[in-house]
Amino acid sequence: MHSHRSLMISILGGTGFARSCGPGGVALVMAPLFHIALLGMLAQTMVGGTLVFANRFDPDEVLGLITDHRVNTMTSIPSMLQMLYNHPAFPDTDVTSVRSIVYGAAPMPTAVLDRAMAAFPNASFVQGYGMTETAVIVSLLGADHRAGGARLRSAGRASLHAETRQAVHAQALHLDQPARPSAARGEFP
Repeated sequence: MHSHRSLMISILGGTGFARSCGPGGVALVMAPLFHIALLGMLAQTMVGGTLVFANRFDPDEVLGLITDHRVNTMTSIPSMLQMLYNHPAFPDTDVTSVRSIVYGAAPMPTAVLDRAMAAFPNASFVQGYGMTETAVIVSLLGADHRAGGARLRSAGRASLHAETRQAVHAQALHLDQPARPSAARGEFP
């Protein structure tokens, strides 16, 4: 069970790193209310913003919500972004209000990300990596998220409230690679 404190630390830590909300902002929530994606969106209410809830993911409804509410921030998974920009109504939809898209829950193919960055030209993209069961957003990739960025396929950097370490089960070690000391710092191979 999570404490109020653990949830608040996760909200503040992830938001401070992703910079995905601000005073007066509007965040679109498309994930179930128990999902970790909601934690990041709850921060919008802490700074005087608004949450807009989609009943379920339906591209028509979501495009309408973006337009009607001038959504600034949204969370998504790769297939949702793909369904949005491939939707027949997308070319006629004003998505210029969207300033931040946080995605996760599945690997993001480079072609899908490139197309999404072109489709939402005013948006910064942030990949979140975490787990609903732990209520922790472990890492986020924000500043490195530029078309063709060297770290574009990375899981990101540890968020402000998280520490990461590489733990490898002894039987899973590759014999052709030297083992890393457990306290080694730096990038994971």
